[in-house]
Amino acid sequence: MSSIRWQTLRLRRRTSTAPTTTPMMNSNSITDIWNNLASAKEAGFTKRRIPVESPLYVYGTYRYPDNLYGIAFSHDSSRNIPADRFKSLKELEIQQMPDTSFEHRNLLQIQLRHTDCLGVFATLCTDLTEAVTRTSTEEAAIRVVLNQLEMWRTLFDRGLAAGLTPSEQQGLYGELHLLARMLRRNTGSKAAIIGYWVGCDKAMRDFQGRDWAIEVKTTSTNSSDRLTINGERQLDDSLLDRLFLYHLSVEVSRKNGQTLNREVEDLRKMLSDDAFILRQFNTCLTHAGYFDEHAPLYQDRCYKDRGGQAYRISGNFPRIVEQDLRNGVSNVTYVINTSACEGYQVSDTELFKQTIDHEGD
Repeated sequence: MSSIRWQTLRLRRRTSTAPTTTPMMNSNSITDIWNNLASAKEAGFTKRRIPVESPLYVYGTYRYPDNLYGIAFSHDSSRNIPADRFKSLKELEIQQMPDTSFEHRNLLQIQLRHTDCLGVFATLCTDLTEAVTRTSTEEAAIRVVLNQLEMWRTLFDRGLAAGLTPSEQQGLYGELHLLARMLRRNTGSKAAIIGYWVGCDKAMRDFQGRDWAIEVKTTSTNSSDRLTINGERQLDDSLLDRLFLYHLSVEVSRKNGQTLNREVEDLRKMLSDDAFILRQFNTCLTHAGYFDEHAPLYQDRCYKDRGGQAYRISGNFPRIVEQDLRNGVSNVTYVINTSACEGYQVSDTELFKQTIDHEGD
């Protein structure tokens, strides 16, 4: 094994079971640490602490001359971390090793195998670090790290450099279109409205409130009257007071309309007066698979809105629900025609009255 030099922030070797707290980091800290470690050209694996308030020590890591960047979390060595379940994660290497800066502590290290998507990885690491700072115990912090790795699995399986597929871009555009309309109503706190957007976390429906939900379907011109429903539970309102389907029809072209990037920037401007809410929105974008590094991939795909229509899901609305399935049948994907849904149309005013406005009642 190559020589190892561990870099810390003047921390003495000790037997404490949990790290002390330090000030919050800025969004570029891990990039700065990587640059400093890389410029030092110390052979082997080096690490430097990211100054954050957390139950765990968090480090930026670098391996020279392999040019491998990573992030690591120090935890009590008696804690069993199931890192093996992430061995198949593409583009990342997950491993555990002793934290030689402290007795009785191990490092859970997440290392990028190449630098093709280092900017995206830095964004993910910053998001993960900020999530850990919101925990109060080491157990909760480790759980957040493992949960985030599960969320990353889909991103890394398809390759971080690839960006969103055209279908995913269109779907995200539709969700952001409705989110912007919700924010413009100014009926509640912006933070609450951003919190209703759960589609970014691959939830069953795209917007979820206390007792209501909205599923957004965005179709292009060639299939504007056909909506694909994913699963027998997506249009099942049995556990909700109110469930709605919002259909946005768009025309896709290279020149005419608004790009996904522009929709993102418009929303950021709308939220720019509150740094916390803007950070909340940017975290949601990350979970949805949108990264600024991929913006050039989306700049030639434009959407021109052709109109939106909301439907109240109830009664005999054309759908398949779990109770309709025979034993052994599940994960059903099916298509409904909007022409069969006309009797369930509701106005936009009614849609918002029964969802985001209702939260304030």
